[in-house]
Amino acid sequence: MSHMSQDKQKELPIDQELDLFQKEWVGMPEFIMTPEVPIRTIKISFKTKADIDAFSKLIGQNVGENIENYWFPKLNRNAFSEKVYEDEP
Repeated sequence: MSHMSQDKQKELPIDQELDLFQKEWVGMPEFIMTPEVPIRTIKISFKTKADIDAFSKLIGQNVGENIENYWFPKLNRNAFSEKVYEDEP
């Protein structure tokens, strides 16, 4: 791992930063993150709090005031943290 301070790293030209990055990752397992992209997104409006509660129960998720996006079925956002990477045989 590089022992250079963050201030020093910020001063490097981009090609040198990429070179440092590549040297740090030698021997690391390949990781490709595929983004979760919905095939369709819909907007739903509710007249009453009771309607929101009924919808929450229907989809099995707590529909809160500060959350605007929901996946159905519920997206497991911890799926990546549960993965274990091992050397290939």
